[in-house]
Amino acid sequence: MSDSVTGADSVRSPSESAPFFTVPVVTLIASTFLLGMSEFVIVGVLPDIAASLSVSEVDVGNLVALFALV
Repeated sequence: MSDSVTGADSVRSPSESAPFFTVPVVTLIASTFLLGMSEFVIVGVLPDIAASLSVSEVDVGNLVALFALV
């Protein structure tokens, strides 16, 4: 059999394959990380925010949860 029938020309070695971390993939990874961290960082300073606004931590926590859902 010839190479064109077996498809040997279309087989790539791992070094010739397309890179996994393309611009869209890196953009999705970075945006997911940043959006996730925006809520987790706020939770760390939640008592300070509640004290400076003179409201309970529960109210601030509920507002952060509402922000995360929207």
